[in-house]
Amino acid sequence: MAGATNSATAAADPLAELRDIHLPEAVGYWPLASGWWLLLASVLLLAGLIVWAVRRYRRDAYRRAAVKELNNIYQQYISDLQGSTAPDAGQKYLQQVNRLLKQVYFTHGGSQVAGLSSDLWISELQRVAPGVSIDCFADRLAALYRPELDVSEPDAERIQQELHRWLQQHKRALLTAVPAGEAVNV
Repeated sequence: MAGATNSATAAADPLAELRDIHLPEAVGYWPLASGWWLLLASVLLLAGLIVWAVRRYRRDAYRRAAVKELNNIYQQYISDLQGSTAPDAGQKYLQQVNRLLKQVYFTHGGSQVAGLSSDLWISELQRVAPGVSIDCFADRLAALYRPELDVSEPDAERIQQELHRWLQQHKRALLTAVPAGEAVNV
């Protein structure tokens, strides 16, 4: 009789035989969806690029300082030409530029160039900046300490352009490298 009552109530209430609603399991954070992996990779790449850019900016600070000093030397040369010290303005300009280039070397441990002059110095400058022409500077540097040295304003402008390119394009790693076949006095 009990079975008859169940079937009678089931026939009267068809929803009584349905099971309860089962909710799905809660969605976890792991494993991440592919969009999150893409975002994470993008953030890491961006962080890496920022670190690289900051390091490069700091590493090339000496280049920016040297270019600024080179511009200051050139401005002083121009003002000397217009002033009363015009006869030795070209020689003073070249001496200061030469000092600046050696200072760039010393900044990075290239002290082996301290005693270099004339052709050896020019070949060393060309060694660390392959492909950069410094012919106008080289011609004037060979006659640096001669009294008849004359550096005209167009020559100084060409020297300025050559040295700007040299400062921007020289290989920093080659500044400290000893040229093949030469010994360094320690």
